[in-house]
Amino acid sequence: MVFSFTNAALDAALYGEGVVLAQLSMVWDDIVAGRLIVPFDLRLPMPQPYYVAWSSAAFDKPAGREFHRWILSKGRQQGDLAHRSA
Repeated sequence: MVFSFTNAALDAALYGEGVVLAQLSMVWDDIVAGRLIVPFDLRLPMPQPYYVAWSSAAFDKPAGREFHRWILSKGRQQGDLAHRSA
């Protein structure tokens, strides 16, 4: 099977339909919960980091600062996870 969307590939693996190559941050909770396993401890570094860019006017929108704090905390969690699992 070939999937165009990561979520569809992850769902197939979760339902026992095969294996999937995925970012650890996307499957970590499923690994910890035992819904997925890591058959081989092989990891590849991300070729480039993710960036978030927006205008300063975004902070004037409802929940703009709250979203900014949330996305930064998620980025830190992913970085911590990458360092812990390496």
